[in-house]
Amino acid sequence: MKMIRQFRALDRSVQLLLLNLVVISTGFYMLMPYLSSYLGNTLGFTAWMVGLVLGMRTFSQQGLYVIGGTFSDRLGYKSVIAGGCALRMAGFLLFGYANSLSTVLVAALLSGLGGSLFAPAARAYIASESGDQRVEAFSLFQVSEGLGACLGPLLGVALIQVSFQWVSVVASTIFFILTVLQLLYLPRRDQIGSTAPRPVLDEWREVLANREFVAFAVGMVACLTLYNQLYLSLPLEVRRLTGNDSATGILFTMSALLSILTQVHITAYAKAHWRPLQAITLGLTCMAAAFVPMLVAGPFLPLDAAPIGTSPVETVHVFLIKALNLSPAVLSAALLSFGVMTLQPFVLSLIPVLGGNRLLGTYFGFYYMVQGIGVIVGNLAIGVAFDLGQSWGVTSVPWLLLLGLGLASALSIMALDGRGRIAQVALLSAQKA
Repeated sequence: MKMIRQFRALDRSVQLLLLNLVVISTGFYMLMPYLSSYLGNTLGFTAWMVGLVLGMRTFSQQGLYVIGGTFSDRLGYKSVIAGGCALRMAGFLLFGYANSLSTVLVAALLSGLGGSLFAPAARAYIASESGDQRVEAFSLFQVSEGLGACLGPLLGVALIQVSFQWVSVVASTIFFILTVLQLLYLPRRDQIGSTAPRPVLDEWREVLANREFVAFAVGMVACLTLYNQLYLSLPLEVRRLTGNDSATGILFTMSALLSILTQVHITAYAKAHWRPLQAITLGLTCMAAAFVPMLVAGPFLPLDAAPIGTSPVETVHVFLIKALNLSPAVLSAALLSFGVMTLQPFVLSLIPVLGGNRLLGTYFGFYYMVQGIGVIVGNLAIGVAFDLGQSWGVTSVPWLLLLGLGLASALSIMALDGRGRIAQVALLSAQKA
């Protein structure tokens, strides 16, 4: 009921965009949870090749956010959102029919470019229209993604029983329909401010000269890499622990349900008890801790779950062994989800404040460009760590790397909070508003 009340209190245009995001998220999560397994098992890609593809998709999205953000500030949010959905439609369709690394990288590039257009425009749209309810609006933004992340894998797991190509075609069809509907019904909203835009390079220099914003963006560099492990390391670990990919969808569904059921309450509690940077630090620490279960339990799992009989007791025994094998990955996905739910509404609401509520799309673009660079470097390193761990017979290598990245990022944000500069900028922005 609290979530519904918050939704009804928002501007109608924000409500419509949040519903749009449910569909965008559904199409995305229909395909992405099964992509790494398809590349590795059907196309025979090695772990580093899978990491490169996933890193390319994320980098071409987050790494090129600045282009989409600049376009949205100049062309208006609606047309950029629709154009991004059209590009993602093309990329997702190509995923289903590509069979070489070069072609798959093109598909990853197209799908990522689509996200680089609509993602910063959507965030800027919400930030510009939500007023003093910005944190609550971005909390519902997370819920919208959670709803899609819940529905998408369920559709994907049904379609993948036929073939991955079916998943690809249906997901791309969703984005085609969404492109048409957005052009027809999404209200047009332009960037804040009525002055004529300056040269692009001048706007980019302004962003890069903003020391508080740059320090914050660099401090958060590990966040998206950690969360991206839902698509890279966790599916690989699920296959190692269970021998198949069917349980991967369980992780995404559980993560989505946690977001739907708890996001609004977590945000309300965090807003009432912690400063924004404190909440972000705690979220990053939780995300780093998500890899401890695999680090601790990995050397001892999987246990043999082969059935030895058909009696009820033996059936229950096999079920418990399978559940025990999967439990580290489940706990990891839950901790990643709680970490993201804790920090993300505050991150998204703080970025416009650090930019003085100007050039919203551009500031979101630069933030996610830094994240994208971190993802492509991090995913390549983690893919190599998996390959090395297999050749050395040591399962802890990638998990130690991820734990260290998360703790380093949390310490960086804690140091920024201790200096107090970002808190001063936020206070001045609130006083001006």
